[in-house]
Amino acid sequence: MTVPHVFVETNFLFNLFRIPSQRRPDAVELLKRFETGNAKLYVPYLCLQETRNLIAQSLPRQRCDDLFQFHRHASSQGLVNWNSEDARKLLEAALAEVSRTRDRYKHELASFAEAVGEGLLISFTSLRWTRRLSSPR
Repeated sequence: MTVPHVFVETNFLFNLFRIPSQRRPDAVELLKRFETGNAKLYVPYLCLQETRNLIAQSLPRQRCDDLFQFHRHASSQGLVNWNSEDARKLLEAALAEVSRTRDRYKHELASFAEAVGEGLLISFTSLRWTRRLSSPR
């Protein structure tokens, strides 16, 4: 069986390493195929840097205080009939997911780059990508 060679870029990496609830199933499936040896991936090094920046920009910067405040206001005005404890649990779970992603995405990208090995493409000259000879630092 011939193993397909797949060239991936920033969109693939972003959809693979962003907040878990927003990851695309097709990107996760392609990663599984790569990990089991059923696909060979090629990634331009620049895409790793772009993905790192995109993920950093996409993570919420505030702790959802505005949502907690809105919930208290809407409840006090009788506009909603939410269970405060359930709403708090939901928001805390969302915050925990963001925190875990913030803590791990750089390491996950670095581990992925190491796993890709020779599929990490570091420069583009004369319509040909040059493969990495050693790990970039």
